[in-house]
Amino acid sequence: MVSLPVGNQSCSELGSSSNNTVNVTRNDSRLRVRSNKTLEGLGKNSKIIGASLVISNDRNIIIRNILLEDINPALVEAGDAISVDDSSHVWIDHMAFNKISDGYIDIGNSQNVTLSWNRFYGYNT
Repeated sequence: MVSLPVGNQSCSELGSSSNNTVNVTRNDSRLRVRSNKTLEGLGKNSKIIGASLVISNDRNIIIRNILLEDINPALVEAGDAISVDDSSHVWIDHMAFNKISDGYIDIGNSQNVTLSWNRFYGYNT
């Protein structure tokens, strides 16, 4: 388990032998998915690497048969696989998620969102 200092806390207060810091660059893209669209992988190896799918204020969207992976896996809170906000009638089906920094699928203030037959690899609280 990794502990991160908050506010004025130092690394040594959390049990580290030093207060050295490391800068890591965020490496991801955000792909906006608009209303009335279907994003479908057409082969068993269909994947999107290093990019988050963003659905915001949209409706009637289908996303299926794609592996989303490698969205800043070495960082904390640095990118969701799919974000659905203020949207409706979204179907996320037969997807796979691997090595995602933040949430696999984050849904906020949305309705009629269906998640079916998805696979989540790894662990993220």
